[in-house]
Amino acid sequence: MKLYILEFFKFDYEDSYTHILGVYDNLDDALEFIDSKDYRYCKKIFDDDLEQYEKEDRTITIIERDLNKDYSISSVEE
Repeated sequence: MKLYILEFFKFDYEDSYTHILGVYDNLDDALEFIDSKDYRYCKKIFDDDLEQYEKEDRTITIIERDLNKDYSISSVEE
């Protein structure tokens, strides 16, 4: 099963922060939420991100995770 995590990011040299906006089990639902907030597609910064959207100085990133895979630190170290 795949999950789609929406991460909100605001970059400011003095005050940058991130928040998890939501977790969806359907990519279409995640995209519908982003579209309803008038964010526009932009080039993603990190390869691990599925897609990235922006509006003014705010960014929403879609992170895809497969629950059947191991994302623990120990699995990465091997």
